[in-house]
Amino acid sequence: MPIESNASPDEKSSPFYLANKELCEKWEQFVLEKNGKFNAVYNAWSLDIKAKFKTEKTWLISVKKATYSNSSILFSSKTQNLQEILEIQTRFEASKYQNFHITTSVLKRRTAKHLIYNASLKLFSEKKYDYIQFKDGLLTFRYAHRNDDFEWVNQVLQELDTLA
Repeated sequence: MPIESNASPDEKSSPFYLANKELCEKWEQFVLEKNGKFNAVYNAWSLDIKAKFKTEKTWLISVKKATYSNSSILFSSKTQNLQEILEIQTRFEASKYQNFHITTSVLKRRTAKHLIYNASLKLFSEKKYDYIQFKDGLLTFRYAHRNDDFEWVNQVLQELDTLA
């Protein structure tokens, strides 16, 4: 399914609507260059992108953006009321590897000793990510506060695509 707008007619002239449409088109181009499947729904307040493509591994990408309004002039919509999430997932053979969780919280962090953990740890920056998790063979990178980092996605693919 292609990019689809669920905006009201009043929203279509909004600069937020146009920015969300442009981001959807960039992700579509990124995924189609990898011969993947792509669908997106957007409006002036939000977007939801789902993509799937195969390189050496099958990758799932989810991109979300939501702007929440509390009708208060005290809260900036650029900080407290804006949610942006980029999530990348792929599957590894679960029986070979130990589960791990990489996060900024030392209390929640669980380490492991294998190639997937080492490669994932190189991609972790405490300033950017919510977490990296490997559980039952599913590796998930969740990147908050930015949903247009194509360079980082390519870096993840490059580091982890060839690991068995």
